Amino acid sequence: MLFPLPPLSAALFFVVAAAVVGLGLWSQGWLAGAHRLTAVSWLSDGTWTLSSAARKNIPATLSAGSRAGSHWLWLRWHTGAGDRSMLILTGDVLPRELRRLSVRLRLESVCKAGLIGA
Repeated sequence: MLFPLPPLSAALFFVVAAAVVGLGLWSQGWLAGAHRLTAVSWLSDGTWTLSSAARKNIPATLSAGSRAGSHWLWLRWHTGAGDRSMLILTGDVLPRELRRLSVRLRLESVCKAGLIGA
């Protein structure tokens, strides 16, 4: 055992940690609430528009902190009101839609880096 803790202390630590994680997820809109993203649009001019449960047409720019994997996308946006994020898994959208978005994001990053002509 690394840290011998009395059972009451361990339970209290677990409750506090779960509350902190829950509050963080809620503030980002991952657990319902008015901040939850309900729609995301990538327009042909390269801009993004986000919609939440409380507000529509939030202009956003994609952050360099976004990541793409073979079966997931982690998207981060900068908005005037702060940063927003979304994790998209293969079960959330059709596999071909996820692949198409992933390829488009990778091509966009290559164009912005100046590696191919725009």
